[in-house]
Amino acid sequence: MKRDSGGMSGTPWVSDLVLIGGGHAHVHVIKMLAMPPLRSVVEENGIRCTLIAKDVYTPYSGMLPGLVANHYTADEMHIDLNRLCRLSHVRLIHVSATGITYQPGGGGTVTCDDGRPPIRYDALSIDIGSAPSGFSSHKTMDVTPVKPISEFASRFRELKNRLQETAKSYTKERPFTLLVVGGGAGGIELALSAQYSLAQILENSGGNRNLLKVVLATRGKGLLESHHSKVRAIFQRIFAERGIEVRFEAEAVGVEASPQNSTTTHGDVNENGTFRKM
Repeated sequence: MKRDSGGMSGTPWVSDLVLIGGGHAHVHVIKMLAMPPLRSVVEENGIRCTLIAKDVYTPYSGMLPGLVANHYTADEMHIDLNRLCRLSHVRLIHVSATGITYQPGGGGTVTCDDGRPPIRYDALSIDIGSAPSGFSSHKTMDVTPVKPISEFASRFRELKNRLQETAKSYTKERPFTLLVVGGGAGGIELALSAQYSLAQILENSGGNRNLLKVVLATRGKGLLESHHSKVRAIFQRIFAERGIEVRFEAEAVGVEASPQNSTTTHGDVNENGTFRKM
């Protein structure tokens, strides 16, 4: 069944592969589509590939700790999907998908938020990332979810600006407290990189870098529980050397506003959350 003129080889399109979201898995697929032999296989079999993405620039989460530590800029951390799709001959549709239909015989359609006709697919893949549930309403309470990563850079920049403005107001009794929830590799990288970055801001803004307190809370009984014991021991030593406090068997179950007379927080990513012992 011919749908249009087809790809570079002249073979008519006979089936549609649609990718929703510009996550890591889809970025890898699109990259592979630019390389032989997959490029030739796709074209010779008349497979048209389409990416539907609400963001043209997608962040690479592996560089997030470097962004937090000021080693990379936000631009350096992002992948240009438009450029990548052109290289791979993938059709890019810059919209948000709002609905999916399924046909009994296979395939279906994807509806988008710009009112265009539904986009047909024979095979569909969804890679839109994840976000923590239950915390979206607390952004005004100085909670900074890492995901979605596409929004994290601006939120962390706001936190740094706030710290810069208030750097001289912290004391030994009332330090700037940063609470990181999660004892996996991501949480550990974030705690270490954030400590490095925020300590520099305090020092460069007339404050005292020693008045930064970093706390990591994890529901596990140890750090990096899925890693080798030698790796865990190395990071336990690093955390001790860096003065990062760890609270084990503590699961974050909610967020409460910090009381004005609190001695453990100063209105930033606060330590006054509610934890449940496992």
